[in-house]
Amino acid sequence: MENRKDATVIQITTISSSSGILTRAAIKTIAELSGKFPKPKTDIMLSVPIRYSLQ
Repeated sequence: MENRKDATVIQITTISSSSGILTRAAIKTIAELSGKFPKPKTDIMLSVPIRYSLQ
């Protein structure tokens, strides 16, 4: 995920996933938080682990 100085996310990628549905849910979660992250002084690249468990 790339987080810009204005706290918006401009790139979301997944490294691994066993389910397309869960991949889309993870991407949607990060996209919905775009603009709500703390504002960094420069553009930064973040790695955000998301784990879903279906029971």
